[in-house]
Amino acid sequence: LLIMCLLVSFTAFSQTTTSQAGAWNSGATWGGSVPTSGTNVVIAHDVTCNSEQTAGTITVNSGITLTVNTAGKLTATGEVTNNGSIVVTSGENASGSLIATSSNRFNFTYNLYIPASEWKLVGIPVSGLTVDDIDDNLATNGSGASQKVGIGYYDTENSRWEVFLSSNTTASISQTRGYEMMHATGDVVAFTGALRANNRSTIATYANKWALLGNPYPSYLRLSDDATDASGTNYFLNATHLSYLKNTHQNVWGWDGSAYDSYSNSDASGGSLDHIAPGDAFWVYGNDEETFTIRETMQVHQGGQGFRNSSTQGSTDDSKPSRLAVVKFSVFDANSKRYLSVVFGDDFSIGLDPGEDIGGFRAGDSHIYTQLMDGYENIDFAIQALPYEKISDVTIPLGIETPGGKIRLEYNKNTLPEYIDMYLEDTKENTFKKITDGFEINFDE
Repeated sequence: LLIMCLLVSFTAFSQTTTSQAGAWNSGATWGGSVPTSGTNVVIAHDVTCNSEQTAGTITVNSGITLTVNTAGKLTATGEVTNNGSIVVTSGENASGSLIATSSNRFNFTYNLYIPASEWKLVGIPVSGLTVDDIDDNLATNGSGASQKVGIGYYDTENSRWEVFLSSNTTASISQTRGYEMMHATGDVVAFTGALRANNRSTIATYANKWALLGNPYPSYLRLSDDATDASGTNYFLNATHLSYLKNTHQNVWGWDGSAYDSYSNSDASGGSLDHIAPGDAFWVYGNDEETFTIRETMQVHQGGQGFRNSSTQGSTDDSKPSRLAVVKFSVFDANSKRYLSVVFGDDFSIGLDPGEDIGGFRAGDSHIYTQLMDGYENIDFAIQALPYEKISDVTIPLGIETPGGKIRLEYNKNTLPEYIDMYLEDTKENTFKKITDGFEINFDE
């Protein structure tokens, strides 16, 4: 006798409704316990999330506002129904974060700070926008029919910027690419639209050309293999995406508020950032015609302001089995700031080490770079990785292009051993000058 037994499993969810306006993490707001991942919540009063919180389903009633402020990290494990307003806020140094991967699309607003007199690279955190939807007192240039508004994108195929005309208000703003934006006075711009409820493919890249991509979610994204719980394809610089990047540029470039910096999987040569903030955009250098996939599974809660985070000072210990030393310069001339790094480690060679040796990013009239000791003579590198055994016996070709007559080198990070000094050799004059913090090169001399 064969008997088939059907076992039905049920997951029990409780439901709670706010009893008064207040903070999400306050029991008084709920008239009892703060909701958990197994709680379906109804927001019947204005609520602010200012800490890390999780709920099952979330329903926001008509006329009510749920705000995720700059310290808030809210996860909905089930459906989200918005009959009122859901607002995620950011500032110059932090951003709120909202993750709802099990939900269908719902409308919400993401408030992003856009500076004045400086282009900000922006990822679009909502779908279904036009230029007119986000033209909140953005900067303008020109007049009449030729007036341009402070929104533009980079045309990868033709390697040029395209800035929208003020009259082109119905042009679509896509989540497949990054944008540049500038505000008239420096203020918050509201992005109101639908949540991206699935993976997002990007614009196509092209061989040996730059592409500007953006974060399409109102949450942080895992960037590197050192990001929180990174594995498989749930971070941007995964094995598949690395194959889409030129072997000399296996990194992304982001604007840190004063200069472009490199971020990669490398613990040595990459920047200290492992997560991409909501509203962030970044550059990649293509190996072929490919489209990247920014997955819902890449989303994670984090803090900080993404690429605007500053690098940190470090130290080295010659006794460690795997030795590592880094010198990173901030390079200033009259027009701009650049970074230049040289890294020494036991795992590096004098030739190309993909993901460690990073090709430079040209922006503006100034450029500073090194070239490899072996191969790739036509590639300018912003980061060069070399064998630690060469640390006391290496000469590195240095290139400088500047319209000014003087540049200054300042240490952004220096973990070279104390017994190592660096010198600049002038091969024309056959002179050597010791490089110290604040070192200046006067080309008139």
